[in-house]
Amino acid sequence: MRYAIAVMLICCWIAPPVGAEIITMDTTIDSPHAGGTIQIYDGPDSPTTVDVVDGAIIQSSIVVNGHSVLNIRGGRTHSFIFGRDHSTVNIFDGLVATDEDVEMEDDSVANIYGGHFGDDIEAKDSAVVNLYGGTFEKAGGGAFLTVQGDGVINVYLREYEIMNVEGFDRLIGVLLDGSDINVIVLVDSFEPRSARIVLHTIPEPESLTLTVIMGLILSFHALTRRNRAVRRTRLR
Repeated sequence: MRYAIAVMLICCWIAPPVGAEIITMDTTIDSPHAGGTIQIYDGPDSPTTVDVVDGAIIQSSIVVNGHSVLNIRGGRTHSFIFGRDHSTVNIFDGLVATDEDVEMEDDSVANIYGGHFGDDIEAKDSAVVNLYGGTFEKAGGGAFLTVQGDGVINVYLREYEIMNVEGFDRLIGVLLDGSDINVIVLVDSFEPRSARIVLHTIPEPESLTLTVIMGLILSFHALTRRNRAVRRTRLR
């Protein structure tokens, strides 16, 4: 009886929510989507890549599982984006989660180069968020960078200062893409060079353009993912 109950609980935990749309093959979303939560899973032979582009209007949330990749290049997403397992979320543009947040957990990675956000960007467990650009709807108010567990948020800035406002540490500065940032930092203890919130100061380049820097960053992330995949293959 106990075994049957345990199996039932496990099945309920891994099963996608009722009404969810399951995507297991490479897909581009470029039109309004009125369905339930979008669940992205690895395909039978390889991870799945989903591109959200201009024209997409997603009313519900997007959950990325396994080693799959979600690219937000435009459009509008009204609910949260959730990455878990070893998934990757890349955000380049678009209106992202006006009233919700971007939440990463497990060993997932989010690379945020632009876009427009509602309030919270969160890294939990061993997730990593790399923040290079983008603007916050609630900047100066209820916008947060939140870290839990062993999560890490790397913030790439041209300049910044830390101010304590009403008992909260507030990060104020200019991100690498030139966007202003004014957010509350929620961590147990905050230091500019801590292991959990790391602030990288990159002065405005004189000889290299921002485009070149972004290209180098993208190439580095692609090489890192490929090397990890090769290592996993060798270990098998």
